[in-house]
Amino acid sequence: MNRTKIHLLPATLCLCAAWLVCTTTACDDRIETDAALPGDGETIEVNVRLGFAPEENAAAAATDTRTYTGKAKGQAFSVELQAEANTRETTTEITTPDKLYGLNYFLYSNDGKSLLAYGYQQNAAIGSALNFTVTSTAVTQYDDCQLVIIARGTAENSAISEDNANTLAALQAISFDRNVIDAIPTSGATSEQMNKMPYVLHLKHVRLVKEGDAWKLQSPDVNTTGAQDVRLMLKRLAAKVTVNWNYDVTVNNEQYTLKQLLLQSVPRKFNYIPTPNEGDGSYPGEMDQYIALTATVDAPDELGTQKGTYSFWVPANVRADNPAVSSELLRTKDNAPSCSSFMEFEAVNSNPDNKNKKFRYRIYTGDDNPQNFSIKQNTDYIYNIKFAHTDIPVQDRRVTYVDPIPASQNNDNFVPTANCFMVKPGGSFCFDPFLFRRVESGVEKDVENTVLTGWTKGTRGGIRYVKVVWQTRENGDTGDPVLGIANSGSDHTNIVELVGTNNAPLPTNGYTQPGDCRIYCRVAPNTIGGNGLTAAYDANDKILWSWHLWVTDYNPDSRGGTSVDTPNKRKQKYSRFSSKNYPPMMDRNIGAQKGFVDYPEGNELERSRADGLGYSYGRKDPTLGSFSKEKRNKITITEGAVDGLLNMYAPDGYSVISRDVTASSAQSVEWTFLNILKWGYSQSSAWNGDVKTFYDPSPQGWRVPPREVMVNFFDYENSSQESKSSREEEASKNGGLLMKYGTNDTDVTYVRLTGYRRSYNTFEFINQFTALWARDTGNDNNTAWAFAIDYIKANDESGKPYPLIFKLVNNWQRGDAHQVRCIQEIE
Repeated sequence: MNRTKIHLLPATLCLCAAWLVCTTTACDDRIETDAALPGDGETIEVNVRLGFAPEENAAAAATDTRTYTGKAKGQAFSVELQAEANTRETTTEITTPDKLYGLNYFLYSNDGKSLLAYGYQQNAAIGSALNFTVTSTAVTQYDDCQLVIIARGTAENSAISEDNANTLAALQAISFDRNVIDAIPTSGATSEQMNKMPYVLHLKHVRLVKEGDAWKLQSPDVNTTGAQDVRLMLKRLAAKVTVNWNYDVTVNNEQYTLKQLLLQSVPRKFNYIPTPNEGDGSYPGEMDQYIALTATVDAPDELGTQKGTYSFWVPANVRADNPAVSSELLRTKDNAPSCSSFMEFEAVNSNPDNKNKKFRYRIYTGDDNPQNFSIKQNTDYIYNIKFAHTDIPVQDRRVTYVDPIPASQNNDNFVPTANCFMVKPGGSFCFDPFLFRRVESGVEKDVENTVLTGWTKGTRGGIRYVKVVWQTRENGDTGDPVLGIANSGSDHTNIVELVGTNNAPLPTNGYTQPGDCRIYCRVAPNTIGGNGLTAAYDANDKILWSWHLWVTDYNPDSRGGTSVDTPNKRKQKYSRFSSKNYPPMMDRNIGAQKGFVDYPEGNELERSRADGLGYSYGRKDPTLGSFSKEKRNKITITEGAVDGLLNMYAPDGYSVISRDVTASSAQSVEWTFLNILKWGYSQSSAWNGDVKTFYDPSPQGWRVPPREVMVNFFDYENSSQESKSSREEEASKNGGLLMKYGTNDTDVTYVRLTGYRRSYNTFEFINQFTALWARDTGNDNNTAWAFAIDYIKANDESGKPYPLIFKLVNNWQRGDAHQVRCIQEIE
């Protein structure tokens, strides 16, 4: 094979050349190549200049870019995107590595296939050679190639090998956690620290040309411009966001004090090379993971003014521009593209009597164009923010004024008690925790929850207080928390509140029986919905009982024996094969935001809204499910956020709550209530029986269906199974299948392939499998019935792939956390 050797010349030479080029032409990435020497099969040398591109600044040259006076336009604050005062030529600060550490280089075809053998050097001194080996000597020209050079840094961030970079798509999939880059100071870094920073270059269009026996790199426009050059300038992988603030706000003669700064919706991981969305070029995707970064806020000075500064390293977060945003005032949640990063300042009233009154200011990142909401690599974003207003800025929709009221205030919406409450965004309700609504002998009635009252009247003591346990955000890790932000870590009364009947004080032994108290709930407005969990605690701060809040506009009627097609009230009567007259079922799983009767259009995020929550058989408390656009055979569950799974958030709205990954097995009923975040099941609890049990996870008027109704998905009596390749393609493309449940061709429902939690530390078969629990127990105390859709193409003993199958299966392990789709208790 012919070999092409690329010489890397010193960075200082590169930067001087770059300055000369940029004074006369657009400073695009280009490669300059020397003439290649004939080699007749020998090593061919192509000399190329390589260095580090100077950091870009998000502001234009003027220092008053994107600045608004604030007061005259009804704005609560002014934002100045500052141009960098110092340049590389006038500062001695170390800003680049001193060598090319962990250097990888690749050449791909336009469609992402590798053209060169794997290239790697552990530590490459600037000026050393790179050997590119062309994989096909029969080809004399590659007209449109993609060149990638990555210096991973001394920290050896995610390794790149020949196997995981054999295509551009594989290289784009490589990511690593931000902890190494977080350890690099954003200013004043030593050479040793800066050497850990990755630098990358991705030139999407270059030519690889063979002239005689020599290979050389060219710009793709060589024939029209005569130029044979592309300059290799590696860019810093991380962006830097610096926030400078000046806060001085007094409203109604009461001073407000900054308590917290968050940088929200920040991509959780770094990718060396992004994968832009084919539609608008945005990245990362809406199904990727995002986090919130916190900053220290100093106390006010002697004049009551707070000044501070903080800098963050962040991955690129590129979103599509919004042309409708013509001014700073319009940079609001409603106008910001999904997943846009933003700064959130929280200021609280300094008067102890009004400590829950707060201002929350939201400031989206972006460059000097108000339409722009992006953060790009190798770019510095320096924001100067001045807060100064003397009243509540009702005209500024970037500001939320929080004057919380107790959940009980103006809340007379008393509802029947179930283990799951369906509540619309902004909705409120109250209930008696010691009652339970169910149907007995065809009649709906409230009965005493004897399991709960038995515990409260025993040694554990009665209900003493209530709290939020966890909640989700609107879109995985982005969007707002769906229950809301609690007043404080110990005060959740703006979301959930325990009040004695007729405002009676808490008894010495707590509340122990029906009529003693009510629990009041109020969830946040202006969200698209999600899920949360609240709980009542005993005298030992242990959970006595908990209630799932399904925040949704979905509101099907639990009465009536016919199907309903209205989307937010849709229910479906399963009658394909069964001769029995079963009442209708919901069109979605418990916890899902949407149900579909056609394949969901749009992106994977839209399809994910059909995901529900997982339940180990017989337990009423859900475990959060999958959140992935990829097929995942197995995910190992660890503490903290888990890639591919939906994360739980704390009452503060941004802290992630870990799944408990302690091993467990069959336990007592009481254990499952004390340990609602643990995986495991109870041998003695169940959903089966003539009446709805106290452990049923369904909302009032609904329950887990019997196994017989699942027959309507397929001809169970004749043991028929569908196994068409076209159905497998449908499942792969759409993340689920349309299943026919009635006699008409339009009687279909979308069943999402969610996968399931299989053990205390594993989640398996995302986008390949799903199961819906029936309420019937199995042949022993450890198993139960479920309906499964499975298109995992594993091989059987003969070596042939298993076909797609629909099956109603006995002996499912009860610890498996499968989905539940409810059926009406009565018609």
